[in-house]
Amino acid sequence: MINYIIKRKEKKEQEKTTTIFKISQSNIKFISLGDGIITNKKEIEIGEGEKIEVNKEIRELICIGNEKKEKKKIQISSKEENEKYSIRTNPNIITIEGGYACEFEIFITIKCTTKIKEQIMIISKTLNKTQEEIIKSISIKGETQISTRLDPDEIKEENKIGEGTFRIVYIGEFRGNQVSIKKMKQIDKDEDKMKEFEKEVMMLDKIRSEYIIHFYGAVFIPNKICIVTEYAKYGSIQDLINKRTNTEIPNKIRIKFMIDGAK
Repeated sequence: MINYIIKRKEKKEQEKTTTIFKISQSNIKFISLGDGIITNKKEIEIGEGEKIEVNKEIRELICIGNEKKEKKKIQISSKEENEKYSIRTNPNIITIEGGYACEFEIFITIKCTTKIKEQIMIISKTLNKTQEEIIKSISIKGETQISTRLDPDEIKEENKIGEGTFRIVYIGEFRGNQVSIKKMKQIDKDEDKMKEFEKEVMMLDKIRSEYIIHFYGAVFIPNKICIVTEYAKYGSIQDLINKRTNTEIPNKIRIKFMIDGAK
């Protein structure tokens, strides 16, 4: 009895935020996915073709209907856990009677500068003796704006050049540029270290000058967290002062150092 009351209450709460309608009384043009599942779109273009802001949740709508006589329990899910974006839906799961459709809200957050073209699943389960489960797919695509939240797949590590307590430094490549990649050690498991990392990234992002090392961006995806900057082949000016001989530094370069330092 208590379970029945709880379920009734949950159903009423869901009805407040969910749109269910009769297919025959709607002017929406549906496309059949087979096995009684219909939808108003087979592809979701995030942001309607506009470039999407990174790390900002975008809302899209899709209608899914049930052409069969039997009730179906329906939910939308990504095919697998994806580190570059996250998806949630409202409703998460719902029972749709035959001849009816439901409007789903799909909330998508893309976590780095990238393009996505993926398949998401529409999972339906017939509520009868057979309890048949059917999976259909629709595609989802979009492209983000350029940001300093980098796609780890664009970064290529080459040689390890240093290691400290909290990070390992590599020479690598990013979009055709030779870069320094500072990979953090298990930082995502430590909240305080993660906050320090975020502060460092914010500071680097704000300070832009042709006279300091260029900051390309950072990766915030767990187990791949790193900072990517321009690679300084000869180190800092202090390194040159301490480690190089007079004959190694031409007068022209010395004069440039003094002029740049005075600006």
